[in-house]
Amino acid sequence: MRTLLIEPTPSGSASLARDLGAAGHDVVRCHPADGPSFPCAGVDHACPLEDGRPIDVAIAVRDEARAQPTADEGAVSCAIRAGLPVVVLGPSGANPFSAWSEACHDPADVDDASARAIESVAARRAAPLAAEVERVIALEGEDVGDVSVSVVRRGDLAVVTVRTDRALPKRLAGVVATRIHAVDQVGSWPTTKLSVDFKTAA
Repeated sequence: MRTLLIEPTPSGSASLARDLGAAGHDVVRCHPADGPSFPCAGVDHACPLEDGRPIDVAIAVRDEARAQPTADEGAVSCAIRAGLPVVVLGPSGANPFSAWSEACHDPADVDDASARAIESVAARRAAPLAAEVERVIALEGEDVGDVSVSVVRRGDLAVVTVRTDRALPKRLAGVVATRIHAVDQVGSWPTTKLSVDFKTAA
C-alpha cells in the first residue's frame, strides 16, 4: 500500500513511518520528516500526488486536537481534493477534517482505519453513479429488478460493477456505461482509468 504520511515537523523518532514500513506500507511525504512544512515537495521537486504512482491512503498525524489546520497539515487538503481516503490519527476532539476522513486514536489501529476510509471513499464515489444508473434504467422502462453499484480501486484503475437481478439489454448496458463515465468525471478521484462491469444475480 502506497501511503502519504502527513506529520508535524520535526517528527524525528516519533515518526509513524517506521511502523508503517514494517506493516508493508510504501511511505511517501510532502516534506522531510525533520524539515519545514514549506516548501512542499510540489514546489521543491515533485509532488507525490502528481508523480504518476497511485497513492492508496493518506494518514495525517495530529499531536493535539485543534479546530483549525496547522501549516504542517496543508497536504490533508490536497489529499481530500484528490479524492484520497484519509485517516486522521490523533487524540479525540476538534478535527477540521472530520467530514472527509476516518478518525483513529491508536497507531495500532491505523490499518483498520485505512480500510474503513477506503470503503467510505468507494461508497461516496459509487453513490452518484448508482443514482444515474437507476435514472437511466427508469427512463428506458426496463424491469431489471434490484440495482446496485459498487466501486473497487486497483491502483490507477477504478472498477465499477453494476449488479441487477436480470441482465440489461446490450444497448442499454452501453448507455449506462457511457453515463457512468460522464458522471464519474465530475468528481475528483485518485484514478485516471475506469472500467464498467455488469453482473446479474446468481
